[in-house]
Amino acid sequence: MEDEAHSGYLDLTWYYDDSEYPDKAEKDKNNDQQADIWFYYQEGKIVSVEEDTNFDGKPDIWEEYDASEALVLRSKDINFDGIADITYPDSSNNNAKQEGDNE
Repeated sequence: MEDEAHSGYLDLTWYYDDSEYPDKAEKDKNNDQQADIWFYYQEGKIVSVEEDTNFDGKPDIWEEYDASEALVLRSKDINFDGIADITYPDSSNNNAKQEGDNE
């Protein structure tokens, strides 16, 4: 647990599995004592991240990572209805696909 913002509140909390690998981390970006970013790990490697950018308690950005921890997919909910509206197939953000686009 860490207080990165020096606010007097814990803003980064780590969870570990039985093998002492990181399993999950939660970060509070706006110091309201609620998690806004969730990091998920498998065998100590990042596999996904969820972020709540409008601080309503629900993620609106989702990221997926491959075995080398490279970003492979990023999705964003731009109208905050809980459903991804834009998906980027890789970290370069080229060829973004909006929901409803024809392939």
